[in-house]
Amino acid sequence: MQKSEIRVLIVDDDSRLGGTLKEVVAREGYISFHVAKPEDALAQVKLHSYACVVIDCMLPKMNGRDLALRITAESNMPPAIILTSGIFKDKKFIQESIQKTGARHFLTKPFDMADFATKVNECVSHLIDIDVNPVVELMGKKEATPGERISAFNGSENVHGYELPWIFAMLMHPKISGNLSVMSAEGEASVIGVSNGEIASVQNKDQKSYFGVLLVEHGFISQEDLDRIANDPEGKGRLGQRLVEANVLSPHAIHIVMAEQQGLRLAKMVRDTSVRLKFEETNEVRVETSIDKRLMLDMFNDWVTSKLPYEWLKTHYQAWNRHKVIKGSEFKANHPAMNGPAVLRASRMLDLFLKIEESGLTLEQLLAQSEVPDHEFYPALHNLMLGGCLRFGDEVKASDHKIQRQRLKKLLEDLQRQNYFERLGVSSKARENEIKRSFHEFAKTIHPDKMAPDTPLDIRDLARQCFNLITEAYETLQNATVRDNYMLELEQGRAEKILEAEQNMEQARLYLSKGDARRAKTLLEDILLSVPVTTELRLLLMWSQIKMPDAERDTELVGKLKDQLTAIPPEDRHNPTYFFVKGLVQKASKDLEGARRSFEQAVGIDMAFNDAKRELNIINLQIKDNKPVDILRGDLKDVIGQLFKKKK
Repeated sequence: MQKSEIRVLIVDDDSRLGGTLKEVVAREGYISFHVAKPEDALAQVKLHSYACVVIDCMLPKMNGRDLALRITAESNMPPAIILTSGIFKDKKFIQESIQKTGARHFLTKPFDMADFATKVNECVSHLIDIDVNPVVELMGKKEATPGERISAFNGSENVHGYELPWIFAMLMHPKISGNLSVMSAEGEASVIGVSNGEIASVQNKDQKSYFGVLLVEHGFISQEDLDRIANDPEGKGRLGQRLVEANVLSPHAIHIVMAEQQGLRLAKMVRDTSVRLKFEETNEVRVETSIDKRLMLDMFNDWVTSKLPYEWLKTHYQAWNRHKVIKGSEFKANHPAMNGPAVLRASRMLDLFLKIEESGLTLEQLLAQSEVPDHEFYPALHNLMLGGCLRFGDEVKASDHKIQRQRLKKLLEDLQRQNYFERLGVSSKARENEIKRSFHEFAKTIHPDKMAPDTPLDIRDLARQCFNLITEAYETLQNATVRDNYMLELEQGRAEKILEAEQNMEQARLYLSKGDARRAKTLLEDILLSVPVTTELRLLLMWSQIKMPDAERDTELVGKLKDQLTAIPPEDRHNPTYFFVKGLVQKASKDLEGARRSFEQAVGIDMAFNDAKRELNIINLQIKDNKPVDILRGDLKDVIGQLFKKKK
C-alpha cells in the first residue's frame, strides 16, 4: 500500500491536542481523522479500515482501554493500538493496559511529537509497499535486455535458494559474460562463470567428483574397465586422459560428463536457504566446460520435480494471481520445456497455454479452468517460465468472485497448517529484507483494502483471515528475538525424532536384507509420520514396495516408482542405494540390461553391498538364460544347458 492509502484514527476529547496529532499524522503522508467520542470512533472503524488507532485512556462514557478492545473485536482488520494518557502514568497501570489491549505503545502526556510520529510509523511501516524483488520482476518482461538482467542480479540483495534456477535462466543470454558470485546464509561461496550465455565453470566448496560414476551410468565405459584403470598403481595424470589413452573412452564423452558434473554442483546450490548475489561483467572467465541453453533446460525439467517444493512455488506465484499470462519470446509448441515431465503431467493446462494468446486469462483463471491440482499446476507453470515460454502481462483489477472465493479458501487452509516460514515462502535463514518483501507481496493481493468495492463480504472476511495469518507470521519473523524463540519451539523434540528415525531406518534395511519387505514397509511408513522425508527414507520405502509379493507384476506401482525415481534430487542419485532401487524398478520393467548396469554401479560404489551383488547374480543368470547360445562357438556348459533345457 502507498502511504496515502493508510488510515490513522485519533481518539481524544481534547480537540486542540487531537487536531495537532491529526496534523502530525497527515504530514507523515497518511490519511488522518480525529474524533472526540468513543461512539464516533466505533462508527469510523465500521466505515473504514484503519491501520492504527491512537486512543486517550480517559474518554467520556467509555475508557480508552475498553474502547481499544471494542475496536479490535469489531474491526475487519484489527489495527495497531497506541494508548495515551496525561493522568495514568503509573508503571503498573501502563503495563496492565498494554497486556490487556495488546497495544503497541503507551505514551504519557505531554510527549514529543517527533517521537509520536516515529511510533505511528513503526506501527504501519509493514503495510507500506516496497520495491518488488528485481529478479522476480523480470517475470513480467517478455524479453529482458542483458543490462536489465545484470542490474536485477545486483539489485536483489538476498533471494531464496529456490530462486536460483530462475537466475540461471536469466544468465542464458548470448551477450552476458562474467562471474556470478553466490553466497549462502551459511557462508558457502560459489562462483559461476558465464561465457556468452553459457555456463563455463562452477566453483564451490563441493568439489566431489562424480566423473567415474557418470561415465558408467551413461554407458560410456564399463565398471570393470573403470576399476582396472582407476586402480592401476602405475597410472599417471587425470583419470579421463588415462581412459582415453587406454582406448576405452572417447574424448567426446569427457566433455559430456564434465558438463553434467558441473550441473550437479549447480543443483546442490538450489536448496532451502537465503543467498546473496553479485555479478561482475568480464570476458576473462575461467572455462572448464560448456552448459548451453539446451542442456540447462534439461536440468530445469529435472529440478522442477526433484528440487522445488510445489508449495513454495505456489507461494512464490501468489503475487501474480491477477496478472495475465502471456507468451514469452521462446514460446513454440516443440520447445524442450513443453516436453518436460512436469508439463506433460499437466496436459490439460498445456492445452490452455497453447491457446493463451486468444484466452487472455489471468493466472488464477488458468488454475481454475485447467482443473489441474496445485501439485501439478505450479511445477508445470514454473517449467514454462524457466524456458522462456511464458511471461506475465498486466494486472487485472477486477476478479471473478467465484474464482477469488475458491482461491482464498484454499489459501486459508494452506496457511492454517503451515509454519511461519512456509506461510511467507522464506527460508529459516531469510534476512529481514526478504521477510518484509514477501509480506508485502502477499499484502498486495490479499489485503481487504486492495479489493474492489463490489467484493462480497464473505470474500473480504476470507481475505482478512488470510492476511491476519500472514501478519502473525511476519510480526514473529521480523523480530530477531521472537524469531529465535519460535525456531527453538519448532526444533523442540525434532532432534530426538530424527535420531529415532535413523535407528528405525537401519532396522528396516536389515529387514529388507533378510527378505522381510512387509515388516520393513510398515516400519518405514511409521517413520514418515514423524520426520521430514529424506532421500534415503524414500529409497528404502521404494525398496520395500517393489519387494512386496507380486509387486513386480503391478504395472501401476512400477509406473509410480519410476516417477518417484525422477523426483530424487540429481545430487542424491549417485549412491549405491539409489542405483540398487533403480535396478529393482528396471528389473520389474523387464529392462534387464539396464538393471544389470544399475546393480553393477551399486556394487562398484560399495563392494560390501551384498543385496546388490545377489541381485546382480540373479540378473546375469536371467540375461544368460534369455540369450541365444551359438552352438558352434558357445561355452560347452552353455551349449549343453541349451540342448537339454526343459521345454515349458
